[in-house]
Formats: sequence, C-alpha cells, structure tokens
Amino acid sequence: MEFSIYIKRDKEVSRKVIIAQKDNNDGYALILYQSNLEKSNNKFVAKYLPFSTINLENCKCYCNDIYGCLGLIYFRNEAFLILATQIENIGIVNCNCVYQIKKVTFISLNNDLYDYSLNKDNLNNKEVNHPCIELIQYLQRGSFYFSNNFDLTHSIQSKFNETENSLSYLETASNNFFWNKYILKEFLNFRKNLLDIEKEKLDKSGILLIAIQGFISINNVKTINDNYQICIISRLSCKNYNIRGIDNDGNTSDYIESEIIFSNDDCIFSFLQVRGSIPVFLKLSHEEQSQFKIELAQDIKSASTAFNRHFEKMIKKYKHINIINFFNENGENILEKVLDNYIQNSSDFIKHHIKKVDIQFNNNDNWKCKEIISNISKYLDNDFYFLKKNNKTIKKQSGVVSINYLNYYNNINLVQTSIAWYILKNFISDKNIDNNNILINDKNNFKTIFEDLWLNNGKCLNKINICVDDDNYTLDKSKEDVINFLLGRYEEETGIILYDPLLYSIQTNIKNEIKKFSIQDKINILIGTWNVGGHPPAKDIFQWLYPEDEKLPDIYVIGIEEVVELIAKQVISTDTEKAKAWENEILKNLKKIDSSYVHLKSKQIIGTYITIFVRDINVEKINNVESALIKTGFKGSPANKGGVAISMNYYDSSLCFVTAHLAAGQLNIKDRNRDYHTISENIVFKGGKKIRDHDIIVWLGDFNYRINNLSNDVVRKMIEDDHLEELLKNDQLKTQITTGKIFNDYKEGQITFKPTYKFDIGTENYDTSPKLRIPAWCDRILFKAKNIKQKYYKSVDVCSCDHRPIKSLFEVIVTKIDKETKKKIEIELYNEQLNILKKEEILNKIEQDNNNNNNNNNNNNNNNNNNNNNNNNNNNNNNNNNNNNNNNNNNKKKKKKKKKKKKKKMNYTKFKKKKIK
Repeated sequence: MEFSIYIKRDKEVSRKVIIAQKDNNDGYALILYQSNLEKSNNKFVAKYLPFSTINLENCKCYCNDIYGCLGLIYFRNEAFLILATQIENIGIVNCNCVYQIKKVTFISLNNDLYDYSLNKDNLNNKEVNHPCIELIQYLQRGSFYFSNNFDLTHSIQSKFNETENSLSYLETASNNFFWNKYILKEFLNFRKNLLDIEKEKLDKSGILLIAIQGFISINNVKTINDNYQICIISRLSCKNYNIRGIDNDGNTSDYIESEIIFSNDDCIFSFLQVRGSIPVFLKLSHEEQSQFKIELAQDIKSASTAFNRHFEKMIKKYKHINIINFFNENGENILEKVLDNYIQNSSDFIKHHIKKVDIQFNNNDNWKCKEIISNISKYLDNDFYFLKKNNKTIKKQSGVVSINYLNYYNNINLVQTSIAWYILKNFISDKNIDNNNILINDKNNFKTIFEDLWLNNGKCLNKINICVDDDNYTLDKSKEDVINFLLGRYEEETGIILYDPLLYSIQTNIKNEIKKFSIQDKINILIGTWNVGGHPPAKDIFQWLYPEDEKLPDIYVIGIEEVVELIAKQVISTDTEKAKAWENEILKNLKKIDSSYVHLKSKQIIGTYITIFVRDINVEKINNVESALIKTGFKGSPANKGGVAISMNYYDSSLCFVTAHLAAGQLNIKDRNRDYHTISENIVFKGGKKIRDHDIIVWLGDFNYRINNLSNDVVRKMIEDDHLEELLKNDQLKTQITTGKIFNDYKEGQITFKPTYKFDIGTENYDTSPKLRIPAWCDRILFKAKNIKQKYYKSVDVCSCDHRPIKSLFEVIVTKIDKETKKKIEIELYNEQLNILKKEEILNKIEQDNNNNNNNNNNNNNNNNNNNNNNNNNNNNNNNNNNNNNNNNNNKKKKKKKKKKKKKKMNYTKFKKKKIK
C-alpha cells in the first residue's frame, strides 16, 4: 500500500500534515497539526476524515515511495513523523506480504526543514545533518520487518487462535517483539477512540506499521508434483536489550523466538524454539580482553522472584519448557549451582513444567549437535510442532526448547539449526506430505536451503546484537543509546501527545467509577533524609531507621545529600563507591529490624542519592520501577545540586519519590525556587510521565530554605526557649508555599523538632565556627496524595554530621484494579460518549442543512428580486429606447421636411432670378 503526503499552512495552523492512500479519493486521511495558540511543542491535534472532505488547496504533495507510518518521536524540542520510504518484498507468509524496511524518513511536524527527504529526486546528501541521523541509520540497516495485515509479533500457532481472529493485528501485537510500540503508542491511543467505521478504514489502509526486529527469509522448494515454501522468522525481544542476565520483571537479554514455517496449498507446519541469556542477575566485567568476571548482582530473594516471573510467563505462553543450559567450564560453573538453587526454591507449578539439561564445554570443544539432540530427544515428542491441514488444526506445539547461555552465539545458532532439522525431518518422514522421500533425500537442494536459512539467520542476529563482536561479549554504547531512545527509555525523553477529546472525556469519567472495579490495601512507608557532608556511614544510624511503630514498614525510602564531598574533583565525575557503602550499611541495619528487607532500586547524581528497600513479600506487588535525574548546580553542567527520583507501581497505584538538594545560601530563595521547578518539570519517566502524574508523591532532601528577618542571636534564643511555632513563621519554605511560588497542593506535617542545620560535628551545639550559620530547617519531607496519613515527622539525634537526619512514617492506601471489570466499564463509558458524539454530529448536520436551505431560499429570493429588477430595468430601457427611436424619427422627419422646405425655397429663388432675368 502506498500513500501520499500533503503539507499545508493557513492562518490558524502553522503546519498541517495530511497522510492519505495514494490514488484513492474514496478513502480516509490522517491529519496532524498544531494550532498557533498551542504553547506545548509536543502536543498535536489528530483527525481521521474522509479524503473528499479535505480542502487540498495550496497543499504541497509528495506521492512517491511512502509505505506507512512507524510512529512519532520528539527530539530537541521538535516533533518528527517517521515514515517507511523504501521497502523490499521478502515474500508471502500465510497469504500476506512481508516487507523489509530499507529506508525511513523523518519529517518535522513543526517546520519544513526536512521536507527535502520526501523528494525522491533530491540528490543532495542533506540527511547527514538531520538531528535524528543515528536513529534513522539504525532503523534502515535491514533488520526491521513489517506486514500490513499479518501480525509478525506472534507465531503461526498464536495467529490461528480463534479468540484473536476477530481482532486487528494492531490490537493483538505482542509487547515483547513490538519494537516501535513506544513511538507508535499515540497513534494507537488515537485509533482506539475512532468510530468503528473509521477504525476499520484505518486498519485496512495499512497506514500504521508494526515492526519487529530480527530476521526473515522465505524460499520456495519444488518437487515433481508440488511446490512448497520454507520460511524462518526470528523475533528479537525489546524488553531487556542492554544488560546480561535477567531484569526485575523476569525478562532475559538477547531473548529470541525463532520459528520455522513449512507449507504448501494444503498444509502449514511450524516449529518454534527460543534462546536467551541465563536468567540470573549478573555483573560482567573484563578481567582480560577475552575473559569475564561473573558476579551475582542482586539479593538472592529478589533474584529468585525475577527467576520465577520469567518462567511463569514462559509457561503461560509455551506450556512445557525444555531448558538447555550451556556453561563454559572456565568461570561459568557457579551459574549452574545458582540455577539449581532457584529451581529447588521455585513453586511446584514451575517445577512441574520445566525440564533441564546442563551442557558444559570449553573453548576448544567441537560442538557435537548429534550428541546434544540425543540428550533431549526424549522431550521432542510428536506434539512438538504445529500443523494445520485443509484449514483444520491437527496438532499444536505444547512445549518449547529454551537455550540459555552467556556467549558463543554462532554455536548456539548451530544447535538450533540441528534441533529444527530434527523436528522437520521427523514431520516429513511421518508421511504428513506427499513426496516426502524426495525432500529428505535431496541433500543438494532442500537441506542446503534449510541450512542456508539458518546460517543467514545467525549472521543477521549476531550483527544486530548490541553485545556481539566476533562471538564475544562487548558493549556498543552508541547503539545502546539509540535503542534506549527508540524504546522510550531515556530518563529525560519527552513523548508526543495527540489530542483526542473523546479519550480525555472517558479518562475523566473512569476515575469517578474507580470503586466499582478496585479494592484497596494499606501499606506503611518510612521516609528518611540526611545531608551527611561526605562522611561515611555512622555506626548509630539504627535509631534513624528504626520504625517506632507496631507495624513494619513495607517500603523504606532513604535520601542522602552530599553522599560525596562537594569539592571540584568529586563534582566532575560520579563516585559510586561511597553510595554503595551507605546502601550496604542501611541494608545491614534494616535486617536487624527484619531479615526480609531487600534492596530494590538506587539512583545517584554526584552528591544526591536515593535508595529504596522493600520486604521480600512485597517485591512481586511492585512493578514498572524506573529512575530519573536532573542537574541544577553550576548552570546544569557539573551537578553539585539537583534531584533524583524513583517511580514505581505498587499494585496499580503509582508512587514517585524525589530526593532533592537545592541551592545553598541564606538569601538565595529565588535560586532554590528555580531549582524546585527545574526538577519538577524536567524529571521525566518513560512515556513522558512526570512527577505530578503519580498518585502518591513524596519529596525529601536538603531543600536549604533558611529563616528570614531574625538575627542569629534571636533565632538561637527562640530555639532555646522552645518557641518553634513562632520561629516557623519566618521559615522561607513555608513563606514560599503560602505565596504559591512552589510546592502547590503539597502538605508538610507539623514541625515539632528543632532546626536540623547547622551543628558542630559530634556535639549538640549549633555552629560556632567563624561563619556562625543561622540555624534552619533545611532538611524537609513534603507529600501529595489523596489517601495518605502521616504517623510522625521527627528528627533524630545522630551527631556524626553537621545536619541532623529526619524521618517520617506514612500509612498509604494503594489500589488493586480488577482489569476485566474496568474494561467493561470503559466500554460502557466509551459507548455513551460515542452516542453523544453521534447526536452532536447529527445535530450539526441538521443545523448545517437548515443553514444551507436558508441560504438556498435567500439565494432564490435574491434571484427573483434580481430577475424582477432586471425585467423592470429592461422594460424601462425598452421604453426609453422606443421614445428615443420616436424622437429620432421625428427629428429625422423634421430634418427631412426642413431640408425639403429649404430645397423648395432654393428652387423658388432660382426660378425667381431666372424669371426676372
């Protein structure tokens, strides 16, 4: 399917981009534009309208080699539409064409600077100056594929699932292999709220493309009496792409589904196998150029939870898992023991569904695939492939071979080739197809084609893998950055917003119905913050961490400022060792309180550090954990000040914790306010989610607000006399909040503790140095949430630094959503809004028709009046003409008579003269 792009400007819209099917005036068009009144560079109006209703006057048209839209991306304050502009037809799978993306084009929705790239005849190499050139090159290197009507993210067996038959491939695509989901998500949200007829038109047009990354190759095989097709589809997961091992959600790196499809007109066979990194938390560091030091990188209980999540997801999808673990004898033996331990501690459900074979080798071993297959052949029974014959499903694949490894990619591909041939050969030998002997024995044709498919598959997968270089593990940092940008993993990345009034209306209404589809639970969260002035962990931090409540905290959130001393050397580069020392010491003390606490997540920006600990029983309730940071010190370059934040979901409630260290100085109130707004607006999580978008928000840290209008002596005297309430009237932070300059809608508990800054280290005395700093409540905790209760807010007498640590315990209500019930309510609300919209459209049409009728009547009356006037004018003109004619005739007669009289007179005179003579 090809498309045309129309670009237009008018008074109300700075730039309008219209995408429509080429040479199809009866189709629909997708319209994107931004009003001149819109202040946000990343917010756009999207419409899907019949092409015949669009005014294309003064539009510039590009109509060559545009094959669909891959998504939208926002970069350097500019929005880009991503188009596939050169493709190659790989072949047909299940009656659907499959295409390889060869070239992509990024055009701006804000200006026309990059429209040149739509011009096929443009020979100038301007693309090197494009701001997105690295992403352009990544997308067009030949590893991305799409099909307009066929879901490449699922296997053939999944495709024939009856429950999915009625759904669009845009709705059923697997998140594991949907590489452009982040950049396409706003289009998908927009599509979700279209009218059914519009949705159907959009889907059939093929304008929105779902791209997988991996390898696809299709070959035809001919025998005497029949033609066959053999195809390989390898899908690379986009869930965990840049680390070895496993992540918290149970996703392993380098996870690839490889499917062999063999078919003719009557039958279709498929066999699926998977491969990926060994499912444990790992840290790999170079000991020598070709060797690695392997360390376990997480608490055993957290790692075991991730391991269980990994196999629960695999069992749900594939049923039985036949694991083949490949361990190098040189340094990887420890992993075998770790995996055995995880399996032993897993649930009976997991143990029942997995079988394991461990294969040890060294670098000099020849990989004997026959021996490997003999070890696993007992698992590869007759139900280990999918078969559909004469439109009837004969067999379903009820298990999968999963190969786990750390390295040696080429050898893994060789093993997969052998396993796939073993299954396919057995299928053909069982006389499932005609001429089976010809296929099996024709070694110069069929098997060669088969092996070439897998050989090319291995080469391509090695090429696109971020960590592969000559079959060894290396890290390509530039490629990793591009991938993170594509997948929306940049912490500062801003997403594009497509405005759809219907969607916003539904979201508003669904919030009012939340009690119908959710239950609530109470959790305790202990928040602590301390400016430690670059000092190592104190021995007496236990009292700071002790909860002082009958119920153990479910979550600990600890913020530390000046975790390193803020000298020039430390400010230039990040020192993580001191933060790690604090993390270890905190965990050590928490385990004294209860042994179930484990580390969840940390984030550091030079001196500012946040770390979170949870009870192991709560790990599985937490997901979508991510971190972000923003620099504010020294004009944002060397980060001596700034903020770090961690976002997470507990059940279905979103939580955000922000540790901030704001500008210092008694009089620098404006700088501190500016720092707050910089952190609040510029910390952005995946999908453009900001701090304010969370259900529960807590700020903690050294905000550095001081006490105004009072001398040092007066402040110290008021502290000594315990006149804290009076002293707080001059607190800068409270004054700024009251005047609405910062922390709008946030709350702070009643302060009953003395100012936490500044003390002589090791004493209870406020600053006696020559600078004599005025005491102040620099260290604070503020929060915003609907369902939150603060149990206490206090400081702790630990004297090892010039600040005192503070802590606060909260009881928070979190929500767990029944997604099925919510979906039903959403559908009801959607239908209600849809009916309202239809009525509005009908009323508008009636009003428009009435206006048109009135205009027609007015036009008829005007025409009649004009006709009457014209007739009257014509009659008058005729009368005038007649009168003029009569006058002319009379004048002519008079002249003639006069002339005749004159002539007669002349004749008479002549006669008279003659007579006299």
